[in-house]
Amino acid sequence: MQAVKLKKSNGFSLIEFLIVISLIAIITAIAVPQFTRYTQNNALQSAARELAGDIQIIRQRAMADSAAYTLQFLDNTRYTYTLPPNPAVIKNVTTLTDYPDITFGQTFPGSVIIFQPRGTMAQWGTITLTNNRGSTVLLTASPPIGRINVEYTPD
Repeated sequence: MQAVKLKKSNGFSLIEFLIVISLIAIITAIAVPQFTRYTQNNALQSAARELAGDIQIIRQRAMADSAAYTLQFLDNTRYTYTLPPNPAVIKNVTTLTDYPDITFGQTFPGSVIIFQPRGTMAQWGTITLTNNRGSTVLLTASPPIGRINVEYTPD
């Protein structure tokens, strides 16, 4: 019996190369929309954390300084917080400039959250942040202690 010699191949055939390229294209087509969705929802959660953090900072400063502090919503993308007797702006946030596709709505009377010198708040309200995918984050402020509850609802 005679042994069959196989020809040694150095490289890929064109068909093998096209199959690999097709698989990469299919995986990319599946992954890119999911990655976009992830980044948009992550930005929404980050914006909510930033706003909740600012609210807690205002509460802490009110207690530390024994003075009333306010957070005022200027429109659906901006807010500012101040020390009322001398309305010097402490922080002016044009929202979430890091988060351009996020808007918020709120239900506080006069679009203002007021923290008393003891850190308490007199009014109840909610803040809803929404991204362009329709995902929302609901921040609920509970008087009198001023605790902020955060509830995330993905699209």
